[in-house]
Amino acid sequence: MIAFREILLVFVILDGVVSQFQPHLEILPMQSVQRKPVGKSLMLTCRPNVPDVNLVSDLQWKDDQNMTVLPKPIEYYHPLYDSSGNRLPIK
Repeated sequence: MIAFREILLVFVILDGVVSQFQPHLEILPMQSVQRKPVGKSLMLTCRPNVPDVNLVSDLQWKDDQNMTVLPKPIEYYHPLYDSSGNRLPIK
């Protein structure tokens, strides 16, 4: 009978620990305020903190109008002049 009480006690403790876990997203970097110079990029990412990550799919960033924020297209910079001031051919 004592073993049954010990098992029941362990079950109640584990059930309490599991029920206290709330799935959430971690926004990274974790600072509450993000600062960046004007004209510079800012990178934010998120990570699901859930018991089974395989159940999470299709994460999307939404703006305050509930519109999906798309990634910026990659823009390649092609300089017009080299370090000596010579004009480079246009690509």
